[in-house]
Amino acid sequence: MLGIPDDHGLVCLTPVGVPDEEPAARPRKPRAVLFAENGFDKPMDYEL
Repeated sequence: MLGIPDDHGLVCLTPVGVPDEEPAARPRKPRAVLFAENGFDKPMDYEL
């Protein structure tokens, strides 16, 4: 379908297009869960 030669492998495929519907936004995780400062066990303390 994509014309990829047999001696090549597909690692990643990114779909591009317009969605059929627009789902509701998911709740965001707290910043302290996503970011750390100088190690994994120290949540980053900052304000926006």
